[in-house]
Amino acid sequence: AALLAQWVTNLFQELQMNWHGCKRFWNGQPLADRFVAVQCIRSEHPELWDRYAERRKAVAQACQSQESSFVVPKTMTASRSLAERCTHAKVGNPANQAYLLHGTNPTSAVAILNNSFTVDFAGKSAGTMFGPGIYLAESSTKADEYARDDAGGEYDGLYAVLVCKAVLGRSYVTEQPGDFREPVLNGDFDHVLGDREKAVGTFREFIFFHDASIYPEYAVFYRREKDGKTMPRPDRETAPELMEMEG
Repeated sequence: AALLAQWVTNLFQELQMNWHGCKRFWNGQPLADRFVAVQCIRSEHPELWDRYAERRKAVAQACQSQESSFVVPKTMTASRSLAERCTHAKVGNPANQAYLLHGTNPTSAVAILNNSFTVDFAGKSAGTMFGPGIYLAESSTKADEYARDDAGGEYDGLYAVLVCKAVLGRSYVTEQPGDFREPVLNGDFDHVLGDREKAVGTFREFIFFHDASIYPEYAVFYRREKDGKTMPRPDRETAPELMEMEG
């Protein structure tokens, strides 16, 4: 368990991509310079894995001869260990699998680890920049922006991020906000890539509209540090809404 926590801590450092030297979030909260994993839980859910594997197979078949056009998340270049976990020795990575991150609170992280994500299109378009889907990030800094701590209980004072294996397949790339679910749901693409990095210099986000495209593999509970010290709990009134990881 200690080795896993250290591996995740190192992974977060590899994926900590700040934008233009910025030291604060949009809401005024200071950025941490280190995320320290305290506890990690690995999913052992055969039914969810089988569902994910079926989706991966379907996307790989749909993407035949299109691998050269894949958009590869920075997680795959920042961490060799993550890239190796997504690449088969014989067939490579025909479905464009990658690991991505989702910030949340510990209570929600445990629930998602047990049941996975659920895409609910009913009345969810408001407040989601690229459509009512599941938002994942390639940067631990971006995921942390949407993480919250649990006040009280077993994980008091700790934040949570889910390390997810995702089937990306073909990317519908956009720099502008809007509801882009249709190109994915009709089968022309497999996810939406909101490129706010190119548009405004912040972060890219990956939005999924099929539950089975994501397998939450690890729930990580961590603390924020800055200059070697644990950061105080932020003002809750300024924290962004969960599940709305937007640029």
